[in-house]
Amino acid sequence: MNESKISNYAKIAKDLEVEDPVTIYGSAVIKNECSIKSFSFINSGTTLFRGTKVGRYCSIGKNCEIGTVDHPIDWLSTSPFSYNMKVHFPKYENVVNQKKLDRPKETYIGNDVWIGSLVIIKRGVTIGDGAVVAGGAVVTKDVPPYAIVGGIPAKIIKYRFDKETIKQLLKLKWWELDIKLLKDVDFDDIKKAVKQIKQIKLDSIKSVLEHIGNAKDESGSRKPPMSFDELSEIISLQLIEAGIDEDLAKEILEANKKMCLEYNLNDEYDQVILYHKISAIVNVIETDRNYKKSKKITNQSHKIIQKILQTKL
Repeated sequence: MNESKISNYAKIAKDLEVEDPVTIYGSAVIKNECSIKSFSFINSGTTLFRGTKVGRYCSIGKNCEIGTVDHPIDWLSTSPFSYNMKVHFPKYENVVNQKKLDRPKETYIGNDVWIGSLVIIKRGVTIGDGAVVAGGAVVTKDVPPYAIVGGIPAKIIKYRFDKETIKQLLKLKWWELDIKLLKDVDFDDIKKAVKQIKQIKLDSIKSVLEHIGNAKDESGSRKPPMSFDELSEIISLQLIEAGIDEDLAKEILEANKKMCLEYNLNDEYDQVILYHKISAIVNVIETDRNYKKSKKITNQSHKIIQKILQTKL
């Protein structure tokens, strides 16, 4: 926690897991088995109960209770005397047989979540990525990604963006990028921001492919650092992280592998170079909506590969 800012007045469990940097203000209380990821802050007076997991870029207001436990309402009594006497009335622990009360172990707060002040979130609830919880709300059920909820009990008021934008944001997972890569993103224009983040993701793919294509062994000879199948898996993950549908990414890779076999490109390095050259296909997918359907993209892939094969590998 070298880069984090934690108040001297805060009560923090020793087992708190922190991904730097985070900020914890004033008299916040963080109980056992909690975790907080980078660029999130917890305001004064807020309590994270046992097992609360907070994602990146979260803003949590004052005097909230997150992951708070409830009492059994279908038992004889709601009092903890029947299941937790040891904590509340230790001298009478053996007077009444204690029953086991099953409760959810964890509460999840996604990434880029804003929680207003005086919010109560029931233990076991998941707040989706990009969601907003209005001040004073009592959340008893899961909140969908990018939903804005409020009230007692909390209900959906509206969504931050349209369905297509939300879909793209959830695929892009911008919060996983190094913050330095976000330097020039137009945060105040969601359409521009999505387009810019896509480009950042694509650039990272190209960087990986270039690294693979330029790999050399100890003698200085060009050599792929991994097998053809391993390379396919890596590129598949990169395509998916760039916001391309998983099934579509697999289809593109299968089509490319088929072309390698058809043209007898048995040497692994030749196959790597071919992959490197067809990375242009990713740009086609992301910039031209006419190729949205997988069949059309596959056909376009074949045409591009055929042109590539006419040039020197």
